[in-house]
Amino acid sequence: MAKSKSESASYTSLNIFIVDDSDWHNVFLSNLLEHKGHRVTVFDNGYILLSHLERVRPDLIISDIEMPAINGLELYEKVREKEKKDNIPFLFISSLQEKEALKNIDSFQSGFFLKKPLKEDLLLRAISEASVKYLRNK
Repeated sequence: MAKSKSESASYTSLNIFIVDDSDWHNVFLSNLLEHKGHRVTVFDNGYILLSHLERVRPDLIISDIEMPAINGLELYEKVREKEKKDNIPFLFISSLQEKEALKNIDSFQSGFFLKKPLKEDLLLRAISEASVKYLRNK
């Protein structure tokens, strides 16, 4: 289910969608990002995010890779099908260790991947880089 968080925004505020089947990661990420002034909507299922995407466009999607129903890579492909003109940047997060699985991520154009457990400084840097790339391509 989608849970809209902070409605306050600053001039650098991003509208960020987070999708992860881990409640702990959702709480951690949303609290951190809201504290930094971003607007956050959390989803525990990629299909719910896809239906919400028809009404609201995020500046960034942070997605776990390993999820039931639809994994993060499948979600990425479905978002790209819907959003042919304007590529929303993706930041993939995962605890994957297998080199082959990580190699698949390289084929995606988003270019952003962080391993769990997440480090705050790396996460914030990746968000900054993703948003700059997105704004340049708009």
